[in-house]
Amino acid sequence: MKSKKIFGLVTLFIFFTHPLQAFADDKIKVIVTILPLAEFVEQVGKNKVEVSVMIPPGTEPHTYEPTPNQLKEVSTADLYVKVGTGLEFELYWLDKLLALNKRMRLCDSSFGVELLEMGDRGQDAHRGHAHGFADPHIWLSPKRVIKMVENIKNILIDIDPANAEFYQNNAAEFANRLLEADGEIKDKLTPFNGRSFLTVHPEWGYLAADYGLKQISMEKEGKELTAQELSQVINLAKKENIHAILLSPQFSQKTAEMMARQIGAKLIVTDALAKDYLKNLRKVADELMNTFQ
Repeated sequence: MKSKKIFGLVTLFIFFTHPLQAFADDKIKVIVTILPLAEFVEQVGKNKVEVSVMIPPGTEPHTYEPTPNQLKEVSTADLYVKVGTGLEFELYWLDKLLALNKRMRLCDSSFGVELLEMGDRGQDAHRGHAHGFADPHIWLSPKRVIKMVENIKNILIDIDPANAEFYQNNAAEFANRLLEADGEIKDKLTPFNGRSFLTVHPEWGYLAADYGLKQISMEKEGKELTAQELSQVINLAKKENIHAILLSPQFSQKTAEMMARQIGAKLIVTDALAKDYLKNLRKVADELMNTFQ
């Protein structure tokens, strides 16, 4: 109720104080849902884009509500780039945000990206999305990000065709860096094909699928495990000789720390929403490799 009241008041304020019109500067004003998308847009658009992020660092992406200042930014944006894979924030807020600014274009960065279905407790993910919920965390797969970057490039060219070659060259350069990182991570992790790791939230299914690993989550359908389910995970972790637990800082450390003590695992705090995308993925790969050895 509170969020609806704030949204209504801000909508009225925008209507009376921010008439939709052409912008004075020549930068394309872009809104994105998460920080990694900001980096992807900036890598393609460079100095021709001005990017704002809806979900700020350190906040829980599944429950975040935009501030009045963010809603005002949306009212003067040229483009919204969404993840497009069913993030709760986008499912609840995107139509409302688009209604604030009828001239704002929309880019679905997941268009044409192969999705994985979210398996039980985030494990055993498989191709397709016809029978269950798709895993929304596509940005954690470098080869899928290449397609996301292509989608971003295409919409920027459509908005600003005079600079098409600029966007094409930037996208190609970033795609090469993504391919290079993908090769490096593959070299590090494929020797450990079939090994498992634990996660607090099932964010790393695409990384696991890309490099022959298995993710086991301490959440089920967005909820923490019961005592009985937790006991089952502990037994499974011991059986599979798991020594790594990935934890994003947005989620509680309490259960992860308890689990780490129970099974003698290393708690690896790493943000799935970090903006320095390639550096972050290489860090995760190094941490996993070190625990597998």
